[in-house]
Amino acid sequence: MKQRTRKGSVFLQMVCSLMIMMAAVFIMTPQHVRAEGEQLRVEFLDVGQGNAILLESQGHYVLIDGGDRETSSFVVSYLKEQGIDTFDYVVASHFDSDHLAGLIGVLHQFGVNQILTPGYEGDTKLYQSFEEAVRQYQVMEIHPQQEEVYSFGTAQMEILGPVYYGHSDGNEDSICIRVTNGENRFLICGDIGEDTETELVHTGVDLSADVYLLNHHGSNRSSTQEFLDLVQPSCVVISCGSGNSYGHPGTETMTRIENLGIPIYRTDLQGTIRVESDGIQLFWEQEPCNDFTPGDQAEETISEEEGLESQYILNTRSMKFHLPSCSAVNKMKEKNRQEYTGSREALIQQGYSPCGTCHP
Repeated sequence: MKQRTRKGSVFLQMVCSLMIMMAAVFIMTPQHVRAEGEQLRVEFLDVGQGNAILLESQGHYVLIDGGDRETSSFVVSYLKEQGIDTFDYVVASHFDSDHLAGLIGVLHQFGVNQILTPGYEGDTKLYQSFEEAVRQYQVMEIHPQQEEVYSFGTAQMEILGPVYYGHSDGNEDSICIRVTNGENRFLICGDIGEDTETELVHTGVDLSADVYLLNHHGSNRSSTQEFLDLVQPSCVVISCGSGNSYGHPGTETMTRIENLGIPIYRTDLQGTIRVESDGIQLFWEQEPCNDFTPGDQAEETISEEEGLESQYILNTRSMKFHLPSCSAVNKMKEKNRQEYTGSREALIQQGYSPCGTCHP
């Protein structure tokens, strides 16, 4: 009997020791290992002067914007290489060509369950082609509102803005999305500028994010100090084209980012930017370039002809300017149409942006 008791005691001690060891392993395991199921891949595609962001979580795909005409074939072929068959969601942040054009090819080549678009109508032939493709493939089109949430895999898209649709400048109607995966957050707001940024700040909406794709490709009329103070990003990404004629990213914006000491990634210098989230940590494919050189310097290489006076047709609602021969001019409402003679540079300084169809 005594022998049996000693064996039982030894066995009990072994069990207790094993349990203590297992508990110690659990406690010492790095926190990010416990979040292995929460995987999100984010790719800021190099589409030159434009935006295209691919999101993937547990085999569920989302595409936010598709770049311009010049890169639409690249976007489609790249997505095919990923083995994508169907997108849970496609998002057109707004209807400028450098965000919208590539999405038409995507609609023709891939299945799309739902498409999110801003609540206004475009006035270009490109917009009409896009809407025709949406109807042709009978894709459910949604105009998302603030506080709506769309889930895919372990991630979700929270709609933060705009506060309302109907701004005179279509850029300000861009859909603002915060992609959340566990504790990691990515802020993507199309081409909104100071007006919508201020509206979002004043509503008190939570804008905080780990990764912030600079609004409007880093233009001087976006990423204001008060907006940045609320986002408080750990790093920023700029999607823009090398030597673009808009001078993106702007000097003022780059100065603000540099003064805050925020690491920076740029598609014009680094190509496609890839990052993975496990819900706690971010894993980047490459180091930040931390090059704060503004694109404004590229303006020195632009032809002096831009400073000469030319004739343009303005759309005072969308804040776009067109060549008189542009197909969009005939579709423009008379009340929004205005003739203009002056320099291209002066129009851009007034807040107008060139038409994505006729490229004035």
